[in-house]
Amino acid sequence: MKDMSIASKELERLRYWQGQMLRSRDFRDQVAIESQLRWWHNRALHNTYGVSFGLKVIPDNSKNPPIVVRVTCGLAYDCFGRELILLKDHPDVSVPQQSSDEYLVLLIRYKETSQYLKKNEIGEACLPNSCSLFQEELEFQWRPLKSFRPTDGVPLAQAEYDKNSRGLLSLKSIPMFSRPLARPRIASGATIPGNTAWEKWTESNNVTVGMETRIDTSSAGFTETPNYFAWLQSEEPLWDSDQQSFILAPFTNISDPAVDGFKLRLLLPNLPKGSSVPINEGFDEQRFITLTRKRKLYVCWLGCQMANPVEMICAEPSCCCGGK
Repeated sequence: MKDMSIASKELERLRYWQGQMLRSRDFRDQVAIESQLRWWHNRALHNTYGVSFGLKVIPDNSKNPPIVVRVTCGLAYDCFGRELILLKDHPDVSVPQQSSDEYLVLLIRYKETSQYLKKNEIGEACLPNSCSLFQEELEFQWRPLKSFRPTDGVPLAQAEYDKNSRGLLSLKSIPMFSRPLARPRIASGATIPGNTAWEKWTESNNVTVGMETRIDTSSAGFTETPNYFAWLQSEEPLWDSDQQSFILAPFTNISDPAVDGFKLRLLLPNLPKGSSVPINEGFDEQRFITLTRKRKLYVCWLGCQMANPVEMICAEPSCCCGGK
């Protein structure tokens, strides 16, 4: 097995021609190259390192301190982008009872094995003794915490030892969870300046409390209701030099969010005369619309749909050739 930290960064691709005689080595090289490309993808694009799901360390409480721990099935990625897949629970990972180091960490590591059948063991066409000529295995290993490096593996648990007697004091799970690249769907837009379709915002008893407009976000392609943010913009100053005040003093509110849009409501309270446009008393809808057109008001919005984590379950190992 080559050390990935010093391995050559040259990537290869195999090409075949019609009628070429292929050897077993060609197929092994093909598998190795595809695996390497996948590892490069994992660490270059996703930068994954740590436990994706599962791999919980459960101590055997029948003895104190525990002698063995059980590691549940799960998935992790090492710092080289390689998948560490544990298909079923590993029930008997031994715990060191004595250590000269104060702390030890339990690591899950990638163990590559190239155990191929010898020529005299290979049958004519069937391989009854092996389901795979190329096996990728995992191993668990305890390492001193002070000398731990990410290249050693993915930590799952930590054991603490007494400085004097060197006996085991405590054992706790410390999984390092990966942070997969799950980019949210983000979209933004704006209405036409001075041509936003405003309507009266009325509540019970037909009391007008402000104005509202429906914002269409169907072009963003959201699949779930996102988190919306919206605000008013203007191409003309909102400062009224004649009355020495701002023309509008609205309080914005987002209502009825959906996949394809939302409502932006402007709460326009009845402020003192000269400080803003009064809405509740003597409010003229046409006056407000004229004002928005004159000042070229429009609505800017931003939608963010977060990516949901994919629920994964552990699978029982199956033989690729159909054997049991």
